[in-house]
Amino acid sequence: MLSDKEKNQILFHLGWPLKTIIPESTHYDGIVSNRLTNLNEYIEEIVRKLLCEIEDVRERILEAQKRLSAKKVDSIELRDDEIDGLKNELYRLSKELAKALDIRFLKSSGANVHLCL
Repeated sequence: MLSDKEKNQILFHLGWPLKTIIPESTHYDGIVSNRLTNLNEYIEEIVRKLLCEIEDVRERILEAQKRLSAKKVDSIELRDDEIDGLKNELYRLSKELAKALDIRFLKSSGANVHLCL
């Protein structure tokens, strides 16, 4: 069974309000709530793996942003496509998570990356 934290992580990464699975909320969606509750062990394993991969990519984006404060230093030019590549990977993983759970992905590319600059 997925923990409440895992369910909230899934909702966050797929762009759903976190109150989507709270029955008393005006955001409640019984279908989404049911899809996060009635999973077999195999699906849970896939979901947990995807959540770990998503968190890893988010951390790598944060690290890349710290490194890319300057594009060029003397004759050394830094790759500026690293963050875009990571965001594309994050988008791909989020879409895969949505597909695995049969829950609609509500965000556009890169929009689910909430980073402090």
